[in-house]
Amino acid sequence: MRGAPGDEAMLLAEMLGDARRVPPPPAVEPAVSAPAAHQPPGWRIGIVVIAVLALLLVAGVVLGRFGEAWSPTVQTAAMSAVMAGLAIAAGRGVPVALAVTGTAVGRWSAIGVATGGGGIAWCAMALWLGDRLSATTEPAGMIAWWGVAVTLIQVGGEELLFRGAIQPAIGRVVPPLAAVPTTAALFALLHLPGAWNTPVSILNVFLAGCWLGLLAERSGGVIASIAAHWGWNAGEVNVLGLFPNPGTGPWGALWGHDIVGTAIWGGGAEGLNASFLATSTLPGMCLIVLAMRRTGTA
Repeated sequence: MRGAPGDEAMLLAEMLGDARRVPPPPAVEPAVSAPAAHQPPGWRIGIVVIAVLALLLVAGVVLGRFGEAWSPTVQTAAMSAVMAGLAIAAGRGVPVALAVTGTAVGRWSAIGVATGGGGIAWCAMALWLGDRLSATTEPAGMIAWWGVAVTLIQVGGEELLFRGAIQPAIGRVVPPLAAVPTTAALFALLHLPGAWNTPVSILNVFLAGCWLGLLAERSGGVIASIAAHWGWNAGEVNVLGLFPNPGTGPWGALWGHDIVGTAIWGGGAEGLNASFLATSTLPGMCLIVLAMRRTGTA
């Protein structure tokens, strides 16, 4: 028995509607991002970092033993070349791209030099106000400018290895800010054999590593940390002649000084490296950088 015409029209409309209805797309599994898909295991990163640091120690011993007849410039260049090579090896072993330029290179370079040179200037002013700074008459001349260039080579190798390769590698298994003190601790550990009797020196190296690591993390590259490291070292060694203490290094200083008084305020052989003056200055520099906005990598 057939139904009413209205019922048939409604049934036909429903049938046509079902035919025209587009079926829902099949469920698709979420795609795995490229970095996550190629994320190396933590143990592999640990082995690469330990192997690189072990090779660095071996290279330091070998160059220290057989490089005594070399000029200070050649020694510095050789060790810096070793560190740059180890940085490349670490980058390939993890793998991770070396964080070199970052973004806003000019701005971050200026910030680096300002914090490094400013930190040394602050320490020198405090020493001068405390009557702990004594000017020397040791000759310097143009050789001091050559020392400024050699210092740049030295810190460039260190920063490429630690802040350019090791810190980003560790940052693949821990948060970026956690990689900063971890790398700084490794940086300080390598200085332990030469400063076993001066624990304040090791603390200051750790704090300096945190400051430099924060600059690299905030800028997305090592240009800022190289500039800062160079500003501190060149100001301390090549401009003011605060290290070694007393005296100056092989290139002299543009304006030589000795730190006098107690060792805890920089009057010892380690100079500012083993002083509470540096210990009180470096955390403030870390806070200044930490307050800056992070930029992306290039």
